[in-house]
Amino acid sequence: ADTGQTEDNVCRFLRLTQALIGGTTTAQAQTNALDKRIAVFYSLIARECRDRLAIQDFFDVRGLGRFTPILAKHKMVDCEDLVCENESEFKEDAFSLLEVS
Repeated sequence: ADTGQTEDNVCRFLRLTQALIGGTTTAQAQTNALDKRIAVFYSLIARECRDRLAIQDFFDVRGLGRFTPILAKHKMVDCEDLVCENESEFKEDAFSLLEVS
């Protein structure tokens, strides 16, 4: 049966199809590699954010270890506990604890 297609057209169509398959395979491989890198990056960031820095470790390195027991008495153990919303909160809470002692 006559389809109206020439042999040249069929060959060109098959070459284009083969190139499309190759391009799709390459793009998928690159996507998979990028997905793995993003997953590793996410796990590293999550691990980094999950860790807490102890006041004692931070203060000891900077020669401020004498303040650690004072802060520990007030349940300030991690550096995150030292975060203040503004300067007045710093003066009232954190700084006042160290001034009295």
